[in-house]
Amino acid sequence: MLFFMTICVLQDKYSGRTIGHARQWNGLYYLEHPNLPPDLQNINAFFSDSITTNREKVFLHHYRLGHPSFRVIKLLFPSLFTKLDVTSLNCEVCELAKHKRVPFPVSNNMSTSPFYLVHTDVWGPSTVPNVSSARWFLTFIDDCTRVTWVFLLKHKTEVIHVFQRFFSMVKNQFDITIKRIRSNNAKDYFNHDFISFCQKEGIIHESSCVKTPQQNRIAERKNRHLLDQTRALLFQHKVPKSFWGEDVLTACYLINRLPSTILASKSPMDVLSFFYPNVSTSNQLVPKIFGCVSFVHVPGGDRGKLDPRALKCVFIGYSSTQKGYKCYHPPSKKFFVSKDVTFFDHQSYFHQDHLQGENTINEDGLLMLPDLSFEPEVGTESVTTEKEPTKSTQDQADVRFGKKLVYTRKTKAIPEPVHVQQSNPTLFEVTTSNPVIYTELTSDFPNTHV
Repeated sequence: MLFFMTICVLQDKYSGRTIGHARQWNGLYYLEHPNLPPDLQNINAFFSDSITTNREKVFLHHYRLGHPSFRVIKLLFPSLFTKLDVTSLNCEVCELAKHKRVPFPVSNNMSTSPFYLVHTDVWGPSTVPNVSSARWFLTFIDDCTRVTWVFLLKHKTEVIHVFQRFFSMVKNQFDITIKRIRSNNAKDYFNHDFISFCQKEGIIHESSCVKTPQQNRIAERKNRHLLDQTRALLFQHKVPKSFWGEDVLTACYLINRLPSTILASKSPMDVLSFFYPNVSTSNQLVPKIFGCVSFVHVPGGDRGKLDPRALKCVFIGYSSTQKGYKCYHPPSKKFFVSKDVTFFDHQSYFHQDHLQGENTINEDGLLMLPDLSFEPEVGTESVTTEKEPTKSTQDQADVRFGKKLVYTRKTKAIPEPVHVQQSNPTLFEVTTSNPVIYTELTSDFPNTHV
């Protein structure tokens, strides 16, 4: 290389042939393009050639090192990134091999008015049916007040019918219509009946993307909150899993009346009463422990003078339409709603632990053992001759000394499920209605509690 004041000539080492020129600028020599005039106006082109070369080198190192991040390449070869931006480098192979989901930002934005946006979701099916044969539950959460309504479902096809009843209740009780509803992308919300109803009422139906439950996080987290409290109530008094439906309704009743951090330490019912002061949000019932022993008073007209004055039941929650406690009598499979109830809070109705599995044996169907007698028999005459034992006498001896024992289970007729309604002074008027109707339509409507 031959250096002059402003240029440098590059020559072949053996032949001396000139193979290139370089022009000096800011202390550096830049190769001149053979087809462009050697002036300083072509310095941008020289920069482009240099950047292209550095870009190729960056990708070469990227491929050789197993496709690491370009930020790692920059740490290893910082000189190659003097004029390169890391964010401008993209590798198709890395997108196919390392593609990640977009992070979901945490947003605490809430609606400014009740029922402008309602979140909903369906949970189930449960492996253990409820005592009312329900296997799903449907939730509705108001975005403004965070008040939750829960409905037990026997079939998933009931979603549209329950939503129509819920829409009518909100319109009648609060004199307002639901503006938007947000759900997941399940088929329960995208059928002809549901879509037609939303279009008829002018409801905008928002849905999450496929397999993206984070976009319906309000309803998903509410389900998790309900199930966490449901499990705690079941484990507290060893309640069987078949009472999970009543447990979910009780958990919803309590959550609506407990302070929440998202509501500035106010309960959802308090926020709802702020917007609707005339709506009663309390039934003035003292909370009791779910699954404890309860004694429901039997009116005089329904019992004899020497009959018990109370019936031992299990406490399973609070009524949404009556000012009373819900109790269940497992032997007769009857529901009771009464205010004349006494409780043994610390005594569980169920004595067997159901955490490791459900006991399918009815408590009333006990194993009946034969009457075993090991005392010597006293005869009226002494027998001096020894006889060969017959088959009948041998069988009796075997039974007497513990052989050939037969264990039989006492059969007991199971009464037909009945439902007890307490809407008038005749408390224990029995109607032969299916308890599914009672429990399936039960929901924690705050406006119906007195």
